[in-house]
Amino acid sequence: MFKRKSTPPKPQEIPMSAPELKLKVAEAVQDDVNKGIVRIDSSLLKQIGVSPGDIVEIEGKRKTVAIADRSYPGDLGLAIIRIDGIGRRNSKTSIGEVASVRRAEAKEAKKVAIAPARKGVIIKASPQLFKQGLLGRPVMKGDIVSLGGVQRRRTATSGNPFFEEMFHVLDESLMGFGFSDLKFIVVSTAPLKMPVIISDSTEVEFNPEAVEVRDGHALNFLIPKGWSATPAPARRCWRRRLRARRAATFC
Repeated sequence: MFKRKSTPPKPQEIPMSAPELKLKVAEAVQDDVNKGIVRIDSSLLKQIGVSPGDIVEIEGKRKTVAIADRSYPGDLGLAIIRIDGIGRRNSKTSIGEVASVRRAEAKEAKKVAIAPARKGVIIKASPQLFKQGLLGRPVMKGDIVSLGGVQRRRTATSGNPFFEEMFHVLDESLMGFGFSDLKFIVVSTAPLKMPVIISDSTEVEFNPEAVEVRDGHALNFLIPKGWSATPAPARRCWRRRLRARRAATFC
């Protein structure tokens, strides 16, 4: 009986993973604290296709993003990343631990919602103030951020064409508005599920009351007063309306 020749299966294409560095976490210098900037040896950055002023993804037990700047002369040849306390919190790493660093594909944020990170803190201020304080900052949903450091980010990204026009709306009169010691949390971003950069065209929405973000979801974002006493059917209706609002806003 004639047997038909079986066609050998095509080899499965295995996607190539992005090149990455394994670097020991070290303390940031004071000039970089709370500004969203990390320091890495330029020769190491070249290995992952990154130049000073580009955005890198840092991964410990969590992923976050920052602007990569060249290391100080004393750090040349050392496989370290200098990262501040906020960056270590966002990446869930500690000094002396090893973090993975790779090139990040970040997009300009269409919209970002932020809120105070500490419970019991209520702040009332114009969203424009927060936009000025976060200009040029790369963020991910769930990140903790601090306002300020815009001039430092402007200097660090001076060689990156993406940032060329971003700082033309910088208003020096709004840079000392007294919130630099407070921490805020990124509740949501558009586009979703990727790093974004807050620019002059980003719409910043500010929630005056603290918000808890767990597993990427805001648990009490825009929860109305008297929620605990609200009947269950009304709660379900409110949740449906909130989901519809989010879908329309962060699409």
